[in-house]
Amino acid sequence: MDNNLISLEYIFITSIVIALSFTGCIYGLAYALSYDNFSMTAVAFFPVFSLLIAFIIAAIILFLSLKKYKSVEEINHIANFYYIICTFILSSIMIFLIDVFVYALVDKTLSLKYAETLQIISRQYAVTSKNIDYMKRIPFILQSGVMIFTGLLAGSFSSLFILSQYKNIKNHSDLQPN
Repeated sequence: MDNNLISLEYIFITSIVIALSFTGCIYGLAYALSYDNFSMTAVAFFPVFSLLIAFIIAAIILFLSLKKYKSVEEINHIANFYYIICTFILSSIMIFLIDVFVYALVDKTLSLKYAETLQIISRQYAVTSKNIDYMKRIPFILQSGVMIFTGLLAGSFSSLFILSQYKNIKNHSDLQPN
């Protein structure tokens, strides 16, 4: 098999794993929080939770993927930066497509509950929000998309730091006499 195809295969598989695990975690958390409607606390902390989940999933999966990818010697190695960027872009597209699919074909109530809770909160503080009706019509993950994609990007690049630290520790332990 062509070495570049193997590289693309690694990127594609990593992106699929990130997208599926992230959307599964986010929807699981969201349905758990919306069981008795979203509370004010849940709505306030959900973007932070989604940022942390995106960060942790991207960092761990990309670290494991890069570690495995760099151990295959037959591959014409593409730079870590391009691997990360390609994986981030492909993961983001897949998360968007999964979210649109779930919104269009499976369940729209999560988006509605979240937007209605935001509307209730804005009324309590005498803030009128004209964008709430618009928010009710977009898929759930996109409602807090900025935090999610920031977490994905930060997690992606932190995986490079984790990989470099892993290599340093591994090289340091290889130099130690037994």
